[in-house]
Amino acid sequence: MTLGSNMIFKHYTDLHLDHLTPESLEHFLYEDFGSGAMVYDGIFVTGDISTSMWYDTGGYPRITKLEYHLQRLEDAWPGPIYFVLGNHDMWSKDLSMNEIRHRVRELCRGTNLVYLTSEDAVCLDWEQKVFLIGHDGWYGMRGGRGMDSRVELVD
Repeated sequence: MTLGSNMIFKHYTDLHLDHLTPESLEHFLYEDFGSGAMVYDGIFVTGDISTSMWYDTGGYPRITKLEYHLQRLEDAWPGPIYFVLGNHDMWSKDLSMNEIRHRVRELCRGTNLVYLTSEDAVCLDWEQKVFLIGHDGWYGMRGGRGMDSRVELVD
């Protein structure tokens, strides 16, 4: 995406980094995601980064796969990473959506990770009036009927 003649961004969606082998993750981080630091002004990541199942670090504090993968994305890219969460990022056996969002907000403090859902509008270009506004995506395909719906997802 280009704004005016100056700003260029990369965009990724549905990364599902929890499905990669360690070798594939390293390749993606440093050969794709982290490449072009001198060219791009930032990166957009629009959901389904990972899951919020526990990541086995063998110690404490416990972190989720989502937190681990966000930290790895930050390690690979020196510029701003603007992101929202998707439905897969909310998958957890132990944490509520609010707890996941809280953990992500805490993780982002003092980093180049910009969790758009917890930010005010982020101004990219004042003259052209271009702002980023984030909203986490979650749609259960149940038409607002919750568990009363006959629709079942296999996702």
